[in-house]
Amino acid sequence: MKILMAFVVLIVAVGCNDPTPVLSDFDQACTTNDDCEIVAIDPCSCSCSDAVNSGAVSAVEAATANISCETTLECQACDTAPRCLAGKCETRVPYIVRTEDFATNCETVADCVLIQPGDPCTFCVCGNAVVNAADFTSTVPEQECGNVTPTECNNCAEPGIACTDGVCLPVFPF
Repeated sequence: MKILMAFVVLIVAVGCNDPTPVLSDFDQACTTNDDCEIVAIDPCSCSCSDAVNSGAVSAVEAATANISCETTLECQACDTAPRCLAGKCETRVPYIVRTEDFATNCETVADCVLIQPGDPCTFCVCGNAVVNAADFTSTVPEQECGNVTPTECNNCAEPGIACTDGVCLPVFPF
């Protein structure tokens, strides 16, 4: 009987601690990617895998404010981005398009394609670099951007495309 009582007291004592909240405790509903923000549900980890509705950020901060961690962590910047997928905020790891990752060889201008370096899931898509089309389309993975439609940048002055001496090049109007 004494062992049972000690076990009950232990359960009650453990239950009194402020537990780390769970992601489902917070609003994750969204319509577009702009509705979502990355948060740290567990302030004692360097996780960047949680996203909530922007309006729920203050609730997350309030729920995690009094949680004390055994060690102080120095976390790196997150390499994730929030997205709205099927009406629910979540995170994604962006694929960053880097011009130097693609071949630029060509025989004709048809071998070249205008690209926008950076995250293809951003709103502003304004091509300003030229690479080999076959290399680009076979290398860049399909992106699940969430509920975002890339649109042209304001005052987007996209260059023309040329194949000069076997190299794909942008041709900027002057």
